[in-house]
Amino acid sequence: MAILFSLGVMASVLLTGCSEEPEDLIPEDDYINLLVEFELINAFNSDTGNTDTVLRAIDQIFVAYGVTEEQFLRSHEFYQRDVENQVSRHRTAVERVSQVHSELTNQLNEQLRSREQEE
Repeated sequence: MAILFSLGVMASVLLTGCSEEPEDLIPEDDYINLLVEFELINAFNSDTGNTDTVLRAIDQIFVAYGVTEEQFLRSHEFYQRDVENQVSRHRTAVERVSQVHSELTNQLNEQLRSREQEE
């Protein structure tokens, strides 16, 4: 029975790997933006551990981009098939996260300087 289950899992993986582009494929730039959003949420979750807030934020992100979780997962699976380009997409996402981090750090530093000048 375990062998049949394993064969079934392997067959579904192989068939999934051979399937075509999903009809509702998320455009690549939106997909990368979603990766950025999820990474930012992941950072927030590591700092706070507030799972309920994170789950609500993820739902709101899907709504903001007009996609469903299932659509994202299908698109993610499709984009992962092309490993070289997926690595490039992840690099782009990391660069964007770094940019957001730098912008937030600069804003925080400006606020701190402004407060120091007021005192």
